[in-house]
Amino acid sequence: MAIVLRVAPLLALMLLAGCTLTESGAMPEVRWGETYSDVPEPRGFSRHDNPPFSREDSSSGKRLVGSYSYRADGVVKPKPLSEFYRAELAQRGWTFVNETLDEEKSAFKARYTKGEDKLDLVLWVELRKSPAFSVLTIKMNDPYGN
Repeated sequence: MAIVLRVAPLLALMLLAGCTLTESGAMPEVRWGETYSDVPEPRGFSRHDNPPFSREDSSSGKRLVGSYSYRADGVVKPKPLSEFYRAELAQRGWTFVNETLDEEKSAFKARYTKGEDKLDLVLWVELRKSPAFSVLTIKMNDPYGN
């Protein structure tokens, strides 16, 4: 009975926060929504849960804000990925604005615009985990972006 009294407030908080547990007691797999159709997923990458998928559009379909990321095993070289996005996004109506590329750190940040939308692509490598992996984050209309 004492355990139930201790666990009940925690379960209530989790339900209020929208969290649920699986039958095994583990947190469930992250659920993704619809990605931006005019921002392609690069080959060799798969969906990643950090940062968690987030997308908010207005009732009229205008993109307000969004963020999600992809993961690739190992260290991805930024230049080929940057070239991929320059070509692919241009075909989809995006205009290249600027880019910071660091081959030594296998990192880059690029900005594109399309109408009122601002798209940021950020590539970085997670070296603290073994084996290392690369993360590409897609940010739409980031309110904290420059």
